[in-house]
Amino acid sequence: MSGHTRSVTGVDIESIPPHFGRAFLDWLRAATESAWDRTVEWTLADYQRAGVGGLGWRTGTRWSGSLAEPQIDDIERRHGLRFPPQHRFFLGVLHATQPRCRGAGFIDDRNMIEDEAPGFYNWLTDDHAIRAALAELIDGLVFDVENNALWPASWGPRPGGVSERRARVEELVARAPKLIPIIGHRFILDAEPHAVLSVYQSDIIVYGADLRSFLLHELQSLLELEHDPQWENADVSRVPFWGELVG
Repeated sequence: MSGHTRSVTGVDIESIPPHFGRAFLDWLRAATESAWDRTVEWTLADYQRAGVGGLGWRTGTRWSGSLAEPQIDDIERRHGLRFPPQHRFFLGVLHATQPRCRGAGFIDDRNMIEDEAPGFYNWLTDDHAIRAALAELIDGLVFDVENNALWPASWGPRPGGVSERRARVEELVARAPKLIPIIGHRFILDAEPHAVLSVYQSDIIVYGADLRSFLLHELQSLLELEHDPQWENADVSRVPFWGELVG
């Protein structure tokens, strides 16, 4: 999340449980909900004055609460995926944020309008946004194929036609470990090391070595945490397809 909100909070680093689990997620719930109570939302006028678009947390944002195991099983069947163990546990404790985030975006070079989008995805109600995030993985790569000369040698000979190049990208992504949306353009790998990747077209970076690191990284501005380089310390070089693209 872009963090276009005003937050008045602070977290004692020593108070953060050192390992992922129920204690950590309970701490995260309390710390974030306290911070959201103190968050002052940006208005459209604030975005216009700053000359930037973005999304921010709403005052009083809350975690939606747990999904039951049968619900998670059904989501996996519907989407053809399998949540990594930590992500599955997260869904069983916190799951999603509500209400949707609010912000603003440009409609041309000068004018802006209000905008909104999910925070942490709700797998019961955000089906359209989740599928759009997955579709953007393909669209973003294809954009760089067509506009930025993206075509690693490992992808094989570059097809001559646009539709054939897109079909090859779709084939490669389908064979690669799945990326599962968490929030915005952040995705968790369904294969070891279960790192969280930030994906903008082919600009891909490790945003969390594991789910705990990712949550601290993603929410560091809200919680006023100092950045810890260990959050992104994961070797994904051996992950098929995605590992080659990580910068």
